[in-house]
This record gives sequence, C-alpha cells and structure tokens, in this order.
Amino acid sequence: MKARDAVTWGRQRLAARGVPEPIADAEILLAFVLKTERGRLVIERDRILSPSQRARYQSLIEQRARRIPLPYLTGEVEFYSLPLKVTSAVLIPRPETEILVEAVLERLKHRSGELRGADLATGSGCVAVVLAAHVPHLRLYATDVSLEALMVARANVRRYGMGRRVRLRVGDLFTALPKAACGRLDFIAANLPYVAKHEFAQLAPEIRRYEPRQALDGGRDGLVHFRRLLPEAPLWLRPEGLLALEVGFGQAPKVAAMAWAAGLSAIEVVKDYAGIERVVIGGR
Repeated sequence: MKARDAVTWGRQRLAARGVPEPIADAEILLAFVLKTERGRLVIERDRILSPSQRARYQSLIEQRARRIPLPYLTGEVEFYSLPLKVTSAVLIPRPETEILVEAVLERLKHRSGELRGADLATGSGCVAVVLAAHVPHLRLYATDVSLEALMVARANVRRYGMGRRVRLRVGDLFTALPKAACGRLDFIAANLPYVAKHEFAQLAPEIRRYEPRQALDGGRDGLVHFRRLLPEAPLWLRPEGLLALEVGFGQAPKVAAMAWAAGLSAIEVVKDYAGIERVVIGGR
C-alpha cells in the first residue's frame, strides 16, 4: 500500500462512519504512523508502507471510525502553540480555553515582581503550562481532583522544565491549596466542568463517549461547581487579585451575578472568536 492509497482508504472509511473531517484525520494519522509531517505526505505519496505501518494505520483508522478523539490516538494536541500530552484521563484542551489564558495574560503583563496564582481543575495542565511559559516571574499551583489527570499534567510540566514553578496538588478546588496561600494569590484561573445534565445527549460522540465525564459534568444546570468555588474565591486572593473563569454558552450572566454576590468587583465578560461570552473575570 502506498501512502496516497492509504489516505484514500482512510478517508473513505472515516467518511462512511460520519467523522467530521475525514481527509484531515486520515492524513494526520498516516503522518503519525510514518513519523513525518502531514505536509510532506504530498511529496511522499508514493512511499510504500511496511506491513507493520499498514497494520498500525488501519488500527488507528478503525479506532477513529469508532469516534475515539484524534488527540487520544496521537497522544498530543497543540494548545496556545505548545504541543501537550493528552490521554483519556483528561479533557482535550480547546480553543475556547485559550481565551481564558489570553484574558489572564493580558491582565498580568503590567504587573512586576514575583506573581503567585492557582489553576484549579487543571486537567492536562494546559492553562498552567502556558501561563508559566509566558510569565517568567510566575509561580502557581495546578490542582485537580483526579490523580490520573495530574500524572498527565506532570508530564507536560516536566516537558517544558517548569517543575520548580508549577506545583501540582491533588484535591477538590481550594482544599488542594496550602493554607499559607490563602489571601496571597494574584490570580485564580479555572476551567470548571460546566456541561448541564440535559446537554450531554447533544454532545458529539467523541466527547460524550470518551472524554472524562468528571471533567464535563456541571450538574443539573452546569453551575454546581461555580456555586462551590465563588463564595470562597475572594478569601484566597490578595488585594487587586483577579479571578478568571471559563463558562459555557449562556452561563456568563449567572456566573457574573454570583461573582458579584461573592464580593468580587469590576466584573468583566470576555467573548470568544465566535462572539460567545466565554470568560467571566472579577477582581477583589
């Protein structure tokens, strides 16, 4: 089997199973198997796959046809221009979460001296790693209730040599933080689970079947974790500290109201590239 024939077969197999981008996925998986760049497949279109390469490629295509997410098959995803490890233990980082990162970076860029922060429900560690990469004088805690997720986060932290600045801690929200950090954080960022119970049936098969439910489930209305976090958040922030939360479609007004009721001020809402209100920010 030549590379071009492999792509054709893979595309047809994925299209028949309703995979949204069959050509792209077939090419990405072939490039992954051949350990080359996707853009080089045109040049290498007559390359002959070895029997082991063919078998592995066909196996990956069949897994993708069952709607296993592509990043779980390749073990990696790009987030804010950084390649990061992912496994089925963590939510796959999405472009919407880059809006959360940008919002925090924008508000930290004028602050000098050592900064301290926390990334709650860190998952793969994507937010913590990117923030640390862009703010050299930042030290932060990255927490998650899932030990399996923190193992993935640890791999990403070590990959970029941030073990001294990003401290991983297992636990639920603020219970994972040391008491010494109370009242001393310059910021808290969190991408909490916010999918409402009635929304699960509408999710894509890749999400509904394979991504960790614990990282998605926001309870009856999607806001259960916000109700737990917001009343306590101001206690952990230093004066002029900020809280930045990613929210789901239509949730921003309610989360902003909860932030105000918790005692935060200067409430802002940031929209994503689709015009959806995606991040709620409040200051102490």
